[in-house]
Amino acid sequence: MYKNKKIKKIFWFYQNSTLPTTNYQLPTSSGFTLIETLVAIGVLLLSITGPLLLAKQGISTSVTVKNQLIASYLAQEGVEYIKNIRDQNFINDNAMSSGLANCFGANKCRIAPFGVGVSSCGATCEVLRKNATDGRYGYPGTWAPTNFTRDITIDNSGLPQEMTVVVEVKWTQGTATKNLVLKETLFQLKD
Repeated sequence: MYKNKKIKKIFWFYQNSTLPTTNYQLPTSSGFTLIETLVAIGVLLLSITGPLLLAKQGISTSVTVKNQLIASYLAQEGVEYIKNIRDQNFINDNAMSSGLANCFGANKCRIAPFGVGVSSCGATCEVLRKNATDGRYGYPGTWAPTNFTRDITIDNSGLPQEMTVVVEVKWTQGTATKNLVLKETLFQLKD
């Protein structure tokens, strides 16, 4: 069969010798399965989205609180302005409600501390504007419009020596319209 003796010996050696072999196959229990990988990704996503949702809620709450604070300051300014007019009327020996006729009954009025004073605005007052330089609120057309409106009404249907000032500040936040109402009763300073 083999003519060359050398080839015959080599062939015989390969047929009769056993070489030790090692199984290098990885066991299946030591690696990650697809389910384990998906669970790990899910846990990672939950640990990331939780703090992000908290941060979003915190920002939303801070915007709400900021708007409520601005509205309360604007409402208080309205009451203080009407008090100032009452006090000026006392000093000048005028009737308590002198200069406030635009604000009685269903009429709404606006105040412009840096402008014309008290003026009627009909059923609804226009949007307040903000001075970008110093942060004041008012109605000059050159100032930037805000999302706040301030309506002031005065009820003097009670005793002749008192009047009730109602200031309503409205603003939009997202798709909702919010409002803050401040009501204060002012009394005549003299008999």
